[in-house]
Amino acid sequence: MQNYAIMIASKQQDILVPIYNKIDLIIEKMLGMSESIKYEFKPLLDISSETQADIEYKDAQRDQIYLSNNVITSEEVRDNLKKHSVYSDLSDKIENNNQSAINNQEIEDEWVY
Repeated sequence: MQNYAIMIASKQQDILVPIYNKIDLIIEKMLGMSESIKYEFKPLLDISSETQADIEYKDAQRDQIYLSNNVITSEEVRDNLKKHSVYSDLSDKIENNNQSAINNQEIEDEWVY
């Protein structure tokens, strides 16, 4: 039963959310709205925090194995984490860090003679 619930939750995120987002864009354009809507689905099973932590730990192990064997890239892992709301502001933090690094490099380049 748990595998079924996980499969349904995955399909909700992978199939329904993109469809809802497209519908939202159409409605936003028609009504001139600019609000961002985030969809969250109620779980089919009540998973204990211990079970949820175990699932996330196994996912992290899987990602590490795939990364180590060059099956996936760190960007794919990051996208998946954000997609499943593990770290909702992950890309924002990375983008800010990348911009800071670029700014620091530009400052260092100005002082090179």
